[in-house]
Amino acid sequence: MAKNPATVVSAYYRMPSKRPHEFYVPHIRRFLETIRAPLVFYTSADLLEELRSYRTINRETTRFEVLEIEDFNAFKRHGRTFWEQQCQLDTEKYHTPEVAAVWYEKKEFVLRTAALNPFRTELFMWCDSGLIRTPDWMPHMATFCTDLKVVPKGRLLVPQIREMPKPRPGELPLFKFPAIMIAAGLMVGHAATWQRLADEYEKVLQAYVKAGYCVNSDQYIIASLGLTKPDLIQFVDLRKHSTCLLAENAGGTLRLVGRAPSHGNIKPNQRLVYAWTGHPLPAGQTALVPDEWMFFLWYLS
Repeated sequence: MAKNPATVVSAYYRMPSKRPHEFYVPHIRRFLETIRAPLVFYTSADLLEELRSYRTINRETTRFEVLEIEDFNAFKRHGRTFWEQQCQLDTEKYHTPEVAAVWYEKKEFVLRTAALNPFRTELFMWCDSGLIRTPDWMPHMATFCTDLKVVPKGRLLVPQIREMPKPRPGELPLFKFPAIMIAAGLMVGHAATWQRLADEYEKVLQAYVKAGYCVNSDQYIIASLGLTKPDLIQFVDLRKHSTCLLAENAGGTLRLVGRAPSHGNIKPNQRLVYAWTGHPLPAGQTALVPDEWMFFLWYLS
């Protein structure tokens, strides 16, 4: 059967953020050393050669694009003052205008890539470049986005991680921290779907602004869009599926030790240990870990 890959679109910039540049570099390096699907990666000129050196595989299906932050559509359309004002509204004070601009720019990166389409794919997946947060994930990522089968025409697939409200007819629900219900670090769809998302996104952004809600985080706007336009966004509810990993505390380090066929007796809303956050797990014990990213990739294949 012919493969149906997506072009993976990602980006990384050095900028004021929650953590220093040195914290993110190992994650970015693992990403570039592991992802085998066609890749278009956006960055700034000062990081280009460093990031390119990490891409030791599949260079023939890799394209680095230099786009400086000041040239983002986020700033061209709304201006820097707008994003500074949004940061004043934001209760998560580590967010900066640059961080907000990158989140806004996700769909813009994808649209730029779709216009170029250097690898002639039908599907385009936005993927946060910090996805692979531990070396234990690397062996599981070999087929990432290399053969996608269930992406519907006209809809963007977005992972859902928590319960979402049911809006009243005609209502546009607006969200703010801590209403984190989706994982906007992985989204996949056809080029025309991404274009429609961009058009509708701007309308919802204006509704947020009018209501005095912060628009820094794209996940809230996308959640609003998905609840009011299910013909555009299809949420994949990861809580309803049984895939998970096994993790154990080995010498103070939480590491993945294998797959489990189901959650067993774990309740849907039970708080679990997450392999990538290092939440405490008693030494020698093994815990089931909800494998949200990995499940989304399995679902797509």
